Amino acid sequence: MAAESAEQENLVAKIKATAGLILDEYLMTENGMDAASYVEELKAGNLKPEVVKRLLICALDKTEGEQEVAAGMISSLCVRCALEPADVEAGLELLLKRLEDLVLDVPKVVDYVARFVAHLLEDKTVPESLLASVPALAGERLGEQTGGGG
Repeated sequence: MAAESAEQENLVAKIKATAGLILDEYLMTENGMDAASYVEELKAGNLKPEVVKRLLICALDKTEGEQEVAAGMISSLCVRCALEPADVEAGLELLLKRLEDLVLDVPKVVDYVARFVAHLLEDKTVPESLLASVPALAGERLGEQTGGGG
């Protein structure tokens, strides 16, 4: 059990280290096949939602246009079967749970994440039902700002 936990921790560290490189490469080339290959090489298995979360976190310090491209990359990774829509939804949920922490470092994180969600909804990569869970995941105050609350 301890060996499995250490393996998971090593994989999470590898995902954290690699996500920024994958995103930067994609932003330079917009080559979806390469991005899919890099994600598949991670052999993330049940940690694919962590890959999605890390890719989106890496996109937070990019320009608005690059953030749109990053969201498009996530959709492209689904089309290329490197990720499943369920991985993307779970990854967004992980990201939403971190919003209160992220807002300290990235004051506009709520706006950025709202754009990611909108893009992924428009691409039909995630279901509209995700919106109903935004307030619970992001916290009521932040959830309302992302458009998920009333």
